[in-house]
Amino acid sequence: MPLAENNDLGNRLAAGGGYLGFARNSWLETLGVDAMSGRIEQIIRLPNRTFLPLISALVTGAFFLSVLFKLYMLALVALAALAVTFLIWTPASGERSDRGALPVGNGATAVLHSEAAHPPSLWAMALLIAADATAFTSLTFGILFLWVVAPNWPPPAFVTWSAMPVLLTISGLTLSMISGQMAAPRAAVSRDREIALLATAAGHLLTVIGCAAITLTLPDVTRHAYAAAMFIIVIYAAIHAAIGALLAGFGIWRSRTDYISQIRSVDLRIGSLWHGYTAVIGAITLLVVYGLPRVMGS
Repeated sequence: MPLAENNDLGNRLAAGGGYLGFARNSWLETLGVDAMSGRIEQIIRLPNRTFLPLISALVTGAFFLSVLFKLYMLALVALAALAVTFLIWTPASGERSDRGALPVGNGATAVLHSEAAHPPSLWAMALLIAADATAFTSLTFGILFLWVVAPNWPPPAFVTWSAMPVLLTISGLTLSMISGQMAAPRAAVSRDREIALLATAAGHLLTVIGCAAITLTLPDVTRHAYAAAMFIIVIYAAIHAAIGALLAGFGIWRSRTDYISQIRSVDLRIGSLWHGYTAVIGAITLLVVYGLPRVMGS
């Protein structure tokens, strides 16, 4: 009905006649709808009134300012504080029991976002990966561009092949990718998914060790821009693996505290996206460091 012919709409909504016109368990709620049809898909439970968003923003700003002014120890403290603030947020973003379809008004029902097929947090991780992939692509493109236009790039025999670090990295990437995907299915039982997550964390840590060993085989980063570029791209992969280990550990904690079930598996699905993406990042890094010099030199 056109709004002009629905003069009483405001009064009816104020009286609770619309969707979510009532308070449920003192929660702050909003509806998640399909972008094309407007069909109600989920109830998005928002954090209650808190200063945590402001605190997290201030700590994030402190981290980047510390890096900008080369206060690296302070940056590490800010990064740890940021992780703590995010962990404090997490209890409000999940449930410890399956609630099923809940009424939203006008005879309609919907599940909470923690039980939905496409919750906002899953889209947020996908968009984060897209932004991160753009940064990684820019980094690798810069290396490849210099490869094409700069004379004597890369220098002859500048990166020494070492089998053990590469094998460690490949093993870690493979283990974390496979076990991370095994933990994600909704049908996974508690014990099986926790074992898979433990293997995922171990794989990521193995990747970090492998990447650290690769950096030891690189020449001094102050000698040539090529050495610096290789060092940065390897560290980039290692940081992503370290984050993957944290996500796997977070998944174990959420599973042990009953925030994950066969239905409430969004935390594991978010993790599986990152674990797979990290494997792709690591594989491309190995190709850039070791594969392309052989191809370009042949």
